[in-house]
Amino acid sequence: MKRTYRIPCGWEVYAHAEVEAESWDEAIAKVQDDNFPLPTDPEYVDASFEVDMEIIEEERANPNTFNLVD
Repeated sequence: MKRTYRIPCGWEVYAHAEVEAESWDEAIAKVQDDNFPLPTDPEYVDASFEVDMEIIEEERANPNTFNLVD
């Protein structure tokens, strides 16, 4: 019987954040603020895609811990 699996995964993107500031330190502080908007032109970092095997192994050992299988 086929089931639906939700595979936990992640990848990296790279972008430039534009910010007006009077110094590098101020600019960095501004972009590190949780309320600073993410850049709108990110690019995928080659070969950065990966499956989160830790989560999958935990799900295999303790089914439905993360609700990954229907």
